[in-house]
Amino acid sequence: MELKRKFKKVKDEVDKQLREKEDELKKLKEDNERLVEAEQQKLHEEKLKVEEAKRLKEEIDEIEMKDEEEARFQAREEIEEEKGFFDVFRIDWNRLKSMFTRLTNK
Repeated sequence: MELKRKFKKVKDEVDKQLREKEDELKKLKEDNERLVEAEQQKLHEEKLKVEEAKRLKEEIDEIEMKDEEEARFQAREEIEEEKGFFDVFRIDWNRLKSMFTRLTNK
């Protein structure tokens, strides 16, 4: 009887230790899963940030390209206007010159 009681006591103690170890392992596993989940979430957020940065850079590049095209267009228009002005000026100058030439030849 005494032996059975001692055996049961030892068995209960071993069972208790086993349950405690299982609980510890379960807690460690849950903690590890939470850490992995948190790390995955962090990586996902970083990926989203990188994608957003790429998108913004593309938008900025597109705006800069449009601005450069607009600047070139404006410069072309200004050159054309100046060219037109000088063409009119040249025509008027030639007329004036020919008038003076005719007047001096008479």
